[in-house]
Amino acid sequence: MDAGELRAMQAPIKERYKSEPKAAFITLKAKGTLDDSNIACKVETGRALATAGLHPATGGSGLELCSGDMLLEALIACAGWAACTMPSDRMKWAPSSFAAQVSTGSQCAASRATSASG
Repeated sequence: MDAGELRAMQAPIKERYKSEPKAAFITLKAKGTLDDSNIACKVETGRALATAGLHPATGGSGLELCSGDMLLEALIACAGWAACTMPSDRMKWAPSSFAAQVSTGSQCAASRATSASG
């Protein structure tokens, strides 16, 4: 989709928001429940069911999503959208590609407990 197509798609939405400002407010929702059979949390977003659990470095199986990974993925998704659509809409150009990487590091709780005790 190029910038012109995006503007055309968004035009009626923007007009509605101008005439009905309250329509522009949305509430994003997610609901989580503990999974009794695993050390995990089932997260419902309204679009999908995701099971988040411990990272393998802290004893997780690796089968569940790590909540830290989910957070970083959300940041990349927002950054990608902003980098690819906002400049093209405002500056009338479209980037030919987008690549980003977000990383974070911290010492696992189990490791901190071990190093603190001895």
